[in-house]
Amino acid sequence: MGESNQTGKSAASMGLQQLYNEVQTERRLPRRQIDLTVGLLVGGQYFLAKAREIGEGGVLLEAPVALKEHQAIVLTIRIPGVLKVVLKAQVIYKLDPKEPGSSLQYGAAFGKIDFDVKRQIRNYVAAGSDDIDFKRMGSN
Repeated sequence: MGESNQTGKSAASMGLQQLYNEVQTERRLPRRQIDLTVGLLVGGQYFLAKAREIGEGGVLLEAPVALKEHQAIVLTIRIPGVLKVVLKAQVIYKLDPKEPGSSLQYGAAFGKIDFDVKRQIRNYVAAGSDDIDFKRMGSN
């Protein structure tokens, strides 16, 4: 248990740091690309944001305001014919703009959510974009 490598760090501490780094960089649940306006409540103010990806574990957002890592937010998500829900989430990371003039993106992890909501999101992700015709659905 007290083994160490050439730098003198213990194998246990190296393992924990490596695991932390992998968790921060790997996506654990599948996501689906989406272009959806969502409600964003942060710091007592309500904004409209764009969801760019969604999965049962979280969402990738373009927000009109700066968000901080670990910041608590509340999202109102409405996918016509699929889901209407208000969820607590926490900002996990920030992505810098890929092109000049594009928006910052934020990865947010959902807090505890109802099993049925998770199932609806999972089914939506698994269905893929070809199965949903938003124009035909209208404004459910």
